[in-house]
Amino acid sequence: QYFDTPQRDLLQARAALRIRRKGDTYEQTLKTRGRSEAGLQVRNEWNWPIAGPELDHRLLQQEEVTRCWPEHADSQALEPVFSTDFNRLVWLWQDGENRIEVVLDQGQVCAWDRQEPLCELELELLDGSPQCLWALLAELQTQVPLWISDVSKAERGYRLAGVRPQWHSRVDPDASEAEQLSGALVDIQRLTEATLWDGENRRTLQAAVLGLQSLSDDAQLAELLEAFASALLPRPDMQQRAAAEVLGQISCRVWYLLSAAPADH
Repeated sequence: QYFDTPQRDLLQARAALRIRRKGDTYEQTLKTRGRSEAGLQVRNEWNWPIAGPELDHRLLQQEEVTRCWPEHADSQALEPVFSTDFNRLVWLWQDGENRIEVVLDQGQVCAWDRQEPLCELELELLDGSPQCLWALLAELQTQVPLWISDVSKAERGYRLAGVRPQWHSRVDPDASEAEQLSGALVDIQRLTEATLWDGENRRTLQAAVLGLQSLSDDAQLAELLEAFASALLPRPDMQQRAAAEVLGQISCRVWYLLSAAPADH
């Protein structure tokens, strides 16, 4: 169960508050706004075991939480907005000093009388270099067409509840090349998902691909973007797997370019 104020203050602050049942136990989780780096999510997160399915407001008064809590959100006005119901499988992947937790969630997102299927694979780096995430992704994509996405369960739930979160990166034109690259990649990831789910945003997606091309003179990135456009844009219903694989390669390349950029970029 996910909670927000009637004014949807948590949504506007890109935060999420939920209570999750795990067997006979309950856990309250707060996630606050973080950043997206070439498709990798970095967020603030707190997880607390609680006695039952009701919110424990005292946990939200902790000093470290209040520093990140949305300024105008009244915690006493929180109400249920939507829910998720899924089964979870967890594995630990290890290669030398690199350790990744692999989590598979399958079920549905529900808001009132509406529901949407959920099938999400999450890779969380526990130890080691972020580069190993891309290596594992490439290996997994040989088995199943995985789609890179930073759209959270919360965002899917809000959409079902009739609220469309503002997701456009809105990167400042004067931002560094690294910030513009990362923002443009997030736009492409999200527009691609919207195109596959709703059949919309095709022209906007084309413009976003061209925009990312204009931000870098990297030949390998340009080649990948051309392959992506050829795979997805003509027939998205027939080319999902090919486009998913190329989008993963694009994300990996952008991450490499960001990590190799000078510190002042």
